[in-house]
This record gives sequence, structure tokens and C-alpha cells, in this order.
Amino acid sequence: MATYATEGIAACCRLKTKRQKRRSLLEHRNRTLLHLGRRYYRLHAEKRNLPLVPLVTPYQRGWKRTFVLRPDVARSADAAFFGTLLEKINTVMYHRDEQFVKECRRKQQGKRLKEPIPQDLLFFFSWEWDGPECKLTEKERQYFVPVIKWLPRWQKFSVQYEFAEPWRYVLHISAHIVTHAKATDSALDSELQQIDNYLTGHHLHPVYWRLRHGRGHSRFELRRGKPTAQNTFKNKPLHQILGEANDDNI
Repeated sequence: MATYATEGIAACCRLKTKRQKRRSLLEHRNRTLLHLGRRYYRLHAEKRNLPLVPLVTPYQRGWKRTFVLRPDVARSADAAFFGTLLEKINTVMYHRDEQFVKECRRKQQGKRLKEPIPQDLLFFFSWEWDGPECKLTEKERQYFVPVIKWLPRWQKFSVQYEFAEPWRYVLHISAHIVTHAKATDSALDSELQQIDNYLTGHHLHPVYWRLRHGRGHSRFELRRGKPTAQNTFKNKPLHQILGEANDDNI
């Protein structure tokens, strides 16, 4: 009787019960976390969109390697066509060493061997090839071929459209000269660091993504590890499952 009397008095006086107080506290925490998360990624976008400021004294920072037209292709009648195509599939690589080599695990006489760093032209996944992101013309598409490759990070095979005549381009190494630098905003960096310390220190980034998108990670993060086993009984009626079990026993 005392419990019912207490609930009746709380209802008449509009007092919150213990469960309602706990729920209000959690809702307030979630609203605060959503506000901080939105503010955090908004500040990241503002920092990323800061303009570039020209440097008084440019300096060299390593080396840059890109693809250029091969000399005989540059002198041919199709030089303009392949030059325009190169602008769409060219890649850039930066390195501190002009030789663009890296140490490998193999050793020879106690010394680590060095191997060249590979660099390929840009390719297109199947969803990019059929989507609006692919800016290739019909004539340019004729120089690409589909290749099936195994992607260990996704644990699946994928179709990639690669350039069929990469011999038309050669690698060219030049000095990487830095002439501009990103502008800085001390107030923006300070606020961004304070929010990041709070979210990282309390491990609230996964909680924010779960509240915002229904999962505890960003949609840009890739799935790692082995693929999960497929449920063979999914979307099957009971009589079909029993029939398959009887057939296996026979």
C-alpha cells in the first residue's frame, strides 16, 4: 500500500519517479553528446576549409613522382587525347628519397635490401565505373579492361577497370616545392582540442556514432577480419529445413 500511495502522491504533485529521473538524465547526456559531436565535426570541416596562405620563402619538402606522356606518344597525333586522359587517371606520390625505394624484410649479408615503391595509374571500381563519378567519355572507356582482383581488406573479389595500355605513360620525378601553407586559427584549434580531449578521454566517439547513425563506428571505416559465416536457415520455412535434414540423413 505504501508503494501505491507514494506513486499516487508523485503523480498528483508531478514528481518524477526514480526511473523517470534516470531516463531524463540519460536523455540530457545524449543531447549534450550529440551537440558536442556535431560541433566537433563542424569545427573539423571549418579547419579543413581554411584558405591557403602563400609562404614568404618557399622550401623543398621531399620529392614528387607523377606520370607523364612517353616522348614518342607526345609526338604522335593522339598526344592531345592521351594527355586529357592522363589528367583523369594520373596519380601523385611523395617521398623523402629521390629514388622512391623502401626497405624490405629480406636481408643480404646483414644488410636490409631496398625495393622500389610501385605506383599505378588510377583505376575504377564497378560502382564508380557505372556511377556519375566516372567522367570518362565513350572513346576513353574503350581503353579500359575489367580485371577481377581479391581485396584482402574487404575479404572478397571485386571488378576493377584498369587502363589497358599503361606503356603510354612513364614516371617523372621532380622536387616537391611547398609554396603555400594552411592558414591557422588559434581559437578554432583550442576549442577543437578541448572537445577532442573530452570525447577521447571518456571514449564517447563510438557512443556518438551509435546515437547519430545507429552504429558504433563511422560509415567510412572499413570492415576488417574474416567474413562472418552465412546462416543457411535464414529465410527458409520449417518444412523445407526438415526436408533438407531428411535428405541428408538418407
